[in-house]
Amino acid sequence: MPSRVLDIRGEDSVEMFKALASDARAGILSLLAENPMNINALGQSLGISQPSITKHIQVLEQAGLITSEYLPGAQGLQKMCSVRYDRFIISLESSQDATDRIEEVEMPIGLYTL
Repeated sequence: MPSRVLDIRGEDSVEMFKALASDARAGILSLLAENPMNINALGQSLGISQPSITKHIQVLEQAGLITSEYLPGAQGLQKMCSVRYDRFIISLESSQDATDRIEEVEMPIGLYTL
């Protein structure tokens, strides 16, 4: 399966940093990287209540780091969550056009030697 990589620039990374600024959310991402899980399984694995897990999932969804879908479960629907990306690449350089960083040097012809 091809790797899914998220490449974001400095000014676009604020929401991602906010989403990653929690040990609980980092733990959720680690678990989901292994395999998709529902809300209850995530809560049991991390020892966190279902309402708290739900809030953390919402933050991760808003940042675009995970996806969720409702599937039939033993008692009604269950919310299954999975990661969207295998890797994050965060570039802190500005998103200026590459042509702004090109230098031109002129050299007269005939001044070359072996």
